[in-house]
Amino acid sequence: VTVLARLCAAPGELESGGSDLSAFADGDLASDWSRSAFAWAAKKGLVEGYDWPTGKYLVPGEDVARERVAVVLKRAFEMGIM
Repeated sequence: VTVLARLCAAPGELESGGSDLSAFADGDLASDWSRSAFAWAAKKGLVEGYDWPTGKYLVPGEDVARERVAVVLKRAFEMGIM
């Protein structure tokens, strides 16, 4: 997500977009350096989190399966972000 955000976000968009991840139950676990990228991706609809019975989760730091990367990239292409 960070690489995608750094490549595709408009100049200043990450800084001005904030880093609020309160929509996710584990948003506070995201590293400081990745928070603005996660927030950007969530606002764009690229990252929706996992729907679990206790809420939506980002699961930052997880080893991401290539299928999940493919879904995010597909969304980015379809939305014209890439």
